[in-house]
Amino acid sequence: MTIRDCKGREIFHGDLIRSPHFKERSGVMRWLYHVVYLRDNGFMEAVPFAQVLTGENTGGRFWLRPACPVTQTVEVIDSLDCSWYDRPRKRKAKEAKK
Repeated sequence: MTIRDCKGREIFHGDLIRSPHFKERSGVMRWLYHVVYLRDNGFMEAVPFAQVLTGENTGGRFWLRPACPVTQTVEVIDSLDCSWYDRPRKRKAKEAKK
């Protein structure tokens, strides 16, 4: 099961991802940061970064699925091995025609 972010990069265990939270009246986008965990059941769960630091479970978690609309808005911004930027991207249909 391959799960990709909005830029076409594959999402792996340990990645730091960001998802849009809200847009201020001034137009500034605010983001939520999550760490991706691979669970025993084989699914990937995004856990808020603040919960990873404190160990508290206050909600805000979500499952990453290939067809989920939330998955299409997240972006990988860091990884455990720092190779996230060099990962091959899945090209969109418009880019493939050029």
